[in-house]
Amino acid sequence: MRKSKRFESMPVISLEEGQQIGHVKSLVIDPANKKVAALIIEQKGWFKEQRFIPYQKINSAGSDAITIEKTAHVERGTSLPDIVKLVRERIDIIGAKLVAENGSLLGHVDEYYVELATGNIAGV
Repeated sequence: MRKSKRFESMPVISLEEGQQIGHVKSLVIDPANKKVAALIIEQKGWFKEQRFIPYQKINSAGSDAITIEKTAHVERGTSLPDIVKLVRERIDIIGAKLVAENGSLLGHVDEYYVELATGNIAGV
């Protein structure tokens, strides 16, 4: 399990090419399934087009880097319309109110936990 903020700025490495292809900019949340649907990747270069790695394409999420099998797993939004829809309808977990069953405010979410193997949101 990993805190969501630990994903930010982590390098993404392609095992096939043996090189860093970018770093994690943020996570795309699928609220209906309570999981991370994809990573938004920031790549080096002049053209800063937003690219995504669907969570199921992650090979491993280690303590120092995220690995994927090959660079081809980094995809443009045009090939991932469901992910782009989630980005447009963005649900921010960070800052959301935590309310007890009796209606009393417990506070606000400042962090959430992600199960590394599945991308499921495990808790706040």
